Amino acid sequence: MTDKTRLGQQCVYAGEAIEEGSDFAKGMDSRVTKIENKLDQLMEYINSLGRNRAEHTPDPCEVHPIDTSHPVVSASDNSSTKYSPDPSAIQLYLKFCNSQPLSLFPQNTVAVSLENRDPELVLCLEALGIRFHGHGIQDSEVAMRIRKNTEQASKVVMTRLLDGCVELSTIQTFCLLSVLEFTAGNIIRAGYYANTARYLIQNTGSPNLDFFNHLDAEKDERKLCYASIILLQNFQGSLDIRRLEEAARPFGSRALTAPLFEGLALGKTLGRASKLEIGINSANLYTSELWSLACHYALNPVCADTQPPWSPQSDYSTINYWHTEHESCMPLRFRLHASRFSDFPLGEIQAHRDYWGPWFLFQIGWHAVQCILNHPFLLSMRLRNFRGTMPQSFLRSSFEQLTLHSGWIVHFLDLIEEKGFEISDPTIGHCVTVVATICLQHSFAEDQAFSMKAQTGFDKCMRFLNLMGNRWLHINRQATQLEQLRDSISPGGLLPGDNSTHIMNTDSPRRRWSINLQLLWKVLVYQHASQNTNGSDDIFGQKLTEHIVNPNISQVNSISDPDFALVGSAGISGHKTVAAECVTYPPEQPEHRGPSAPSPIQEADPFFESVMIIHIHTFLVRHTARFRDLRTPRAGLGRVELTILDVLKSDSILVVGAGVFGLSTALELKRRGYEDITVLDRYTPPAEDGSSVDISRIIRIDYADPVYCQMAREAYEGWTTDYKEHYYESGFALLSETPRNEWIEKSRATVLSIGGRVEDLADATQLLESFPNIQSDLSGMNGYLNRLGGLGKCCRQHTEARFTMQS
Repeated sequence: MTDKTRLGQQCVYAGEAIEEGSDFAKGMDSRVTKIENKLDQLMEYINSLGRNRAEHTPDPCEVHPIDTSHPVVSASDNSSTKYSPDPSAIQLYLKFCNSQPLSLFPQNTVAVSLENRDPELVLCLEALGIRFHGHGIQDSEVAMRIRKNTEQASKVVMTRLLDGCVELSTIQTFCLLSVLEFTAGNIIRAGYYANTARYLIQNTGSPNLDFFNHLDAEKDERKLCYASIILLQNFQGSLDIRRLEEAARPFGSRALTAPLFEGLALGKTLGRASKLEIGINSANLYTSELWSLACHYALNPVCADTQPPWSPQSDYSTINYWHTEHESCMPLRFRLHASRFSDFPLGEIQAHRDYWGPWFLFQIGWHAVQCILNHPFLLSMRLRNFRGTMPQSFLRSSFEQLTLHSGWIVHFLDLIEEKGFEISDPTIGHCVTVVATICLQHSFAEDQAFSMKAQTGFDKCMRFLNLMGNRWLHINRQATQLEQLRDSISPGGLLPGDNSTHIMNTDSPRRRWSINLQLLWKVLVYQHASQNTNGSDDIFGQKLTEHIVNPNISQVNSISDPDFALVGSAGISGHKTVAAECVTYPPEQPEHRGPSAPSPIQEADPFFESVMIIHIHTFLVRHTARFRDLRTPRAGLGRVELTILDVLKSDSILVVGAGVFGLSTALELKRRGYEDITVLDRYTPPAEDGSSVDISRIIRIDYADPVYCQMAREAYEGWTTDYKEHYYESGFALLSETPRNEWIEKSRATVLSIGGRVEDLADATQLLESFPNIQSDLSGMNGYLNRLGGLGKCCRQHTEARFTMQS
C-alpha cells in the first residue's frame, strides 16, 4: 500500500506495480498526474490569495494605493508603494468640473474629502483637473499625465468589475472615464463606459426620480451619480430616443419624446399650470434632453419619405414643441436680466463657478438647439427630396430663428470675453462650433455689412474655441476642422436669381461657392466632430477597425453642390426649391429689416425673448442722440432725471416696447406735455409673453444698483398711491446660503443710503416668527428683511397704465 497526497487529500493506493505491456495504462497515469499537479498549483494560488487578503484587511474589495510612475496591472496588487493624491489637481476639478456639467459630488465639497477616495476615482479627478493648470494640454507633461492617469484608472476599474467589487466610486469612475475618453476622441470607448455606468446604477435600484428637481441641494452621491449618467449620455448625444407605440403625443404616433421632461416637469410637478421651482443643475438636466434631441436631429439619416420640416410629424416640429414647452416651464430668475451677470465682479463669479458655469450652459445650450434645428445644411438635407416650392413663411421664420439664436450666443461670448471668465464645460464648445459654421456661411454674403458682422462673429467663435482647445483635445480638433472648412470654400461662378437678393436687400446675383460638405456635416455632429481620426486608438483592434463605417457618410458623399448652394446665402434662401421671385409683405407694408441692420435694442434679454423689430432703425439712429439719460440722481430720494435735448413738445416720439418701462416712459412724457407719442409693440398690451406681465409681481426697492434702487422707490410710491388697489404689502426678504453675500451687502447698503430700514437675519429661520406659513427650508440661510415690499397684480395695473396714456 502506498500513501500519496493528491488535490490536498491523503490517498492510499494498492501498489505501484503495473504490467509490463500496459503502455496505455502508463500513459493515462502520467497524464492524470500532470493534471493533478496543475490543479494543486491552482488551488495553492487561490489559497494564497485568500491568505493575503485576510492578512491585509477584512474588506475583500479594497484596491491598494497606486504608484503613478508604474502601470497598474491588478486591483489586488500588494505593492507597498504609497500613492499620494495631488490636492491641487483635485481642487482644480472641483472648481472647473464639478457641476460643469456633471454633479457627481454635492456642492461645497472640499478637496480633502476626495483625496482618500478609491484610487481609480482620484486618478480620474486628477486627469480632469490638471488640464486647467497653466497651458493645459499644450504642456506635454500635462498631456502625458492625463493619458497615464486615464489608462491606470481604466485598468483598476475593470479589475474591480471582474472581481465583483463594484462600489459607488466604481460607477463614478466609469462616468469620468467616459468624459475623458470622449474628449480624447475615443467615442466608442466613451459610450461603453457610459452605458456600463448606467447599467450598474440601474441595478442598484432606481431612486424616486422626484429628486431630479432638487439636484442643487442633493447630498446623496448615489442620486447625484444617477442624474449625472443621464446628463452625460444626453450631452454626448447618445440618448436612446424613444418612439411611441400609440398616438398619445401632440404630433401623432411616432413623435420623439423627452421622457424626463414630460414625466417630471409637465406631468407630476406642474399639471401644466405654473413654472418649475428648481435650481440651475436641475434645469440643465431637462435642457440636456433638448440637446440630445438636437444631436439626434443632426445625426439622423434622411429617407426618401422624410417629412418637410414644417410638417407636424417631422422631427423639426417635434423638437420645436419640446423647446417651447421647456421655455414655458423654466424659472424666470435664470434669465439674463434677472441674473445680472454683468453686475458681479470677476472674483465673485469665480467663487460661484458652480452656479455660473451651469448658468452659461443653460443659456447657450438652449439657444444652440435652435441653431442646429435651423442650420441651413441640416434643413437642406431634409428638403433634398422635396419637390414643391419652399413656403415663404417658413423661409422667413427659419432665417429669423437662425440669426436670433446664433446672435445671442455670440452676445454671450462677448460677455464671457469682457468679464475674463473661463468656460470649462466642453459641451458649450460644440455649441459655439455650430454657430461658427453659420457665421462662416453668412460671411460670404454679398451684403457687405451683413458679411462683416458674420465674419466678426466667426472670429469671436474661433478665439473662444482656441482658448478652450487648451483644455480639451476634441475642442482643439473642432477648431482645426473649422479652419479646414473655411479653407475648403472656393468660388464657382454666379448663381441664377434666387431669394437671397430679396432677403438681403440687394439687387445683384449671388456668387456660387463650393464647400467640403462631408467636413461640414462632420463638424455639426458632436460625436463625429470629437472623434479621433485614428480609430485604432479606440476600443477595437486593427481588423475590426477597418470595418467601422458610419452609415450616414454615404448620404453626404452623394450630395452635390447644386443641392446645397448655401454659402453666401441668408439662411436657406439659396436652396433650389426657393422661388426666385417672391413677395413676403403687402406693397403698403414696409419690409422687415434685412439681416444687415443691427438691432437697435441692445439691452434685451437674450434668453427666451425675441423682438419683432419694425422698419424704424433710421428713425432711431436719427433721434436717439437727442435723448440723454444723465443717471445722476440727487441726494436722498431724488429722481433719476431724463433730460430731453432739442425736442419740442410737438415732435413725434416713438417708444419701442410696451412693457412696464415703455408704458411708464410714455406716460411720463405725456404728463410733461409731449403731444405726439407712439408706443410700438408686437402685441396689444398687456402682451401674454411679456416679462412684465403675469398674475403677480414682487414689488421691492432692494437693488445693489443705487439708480435702480431709487427708481424702484419711486415706483413703490406709485404702487401705494395710484395703484394701491392692486398692491398687497407683505414685506420682502433677501436670503443667501453664502455668508455676507456681496450682492446682498450692496443691496442692504443701498437701501440704508436712501433712508430705508432692514432687519438683519443671521439665521433665516427667524422669518418663521413673523411668517409662520413659509413652507421653504430656510436652514443655513442668512440675509435681511425689509418690511417695505409686497405683491403687485401687474396685469391689471399694466392695462390701466395703457388706458391712462390713451385718455
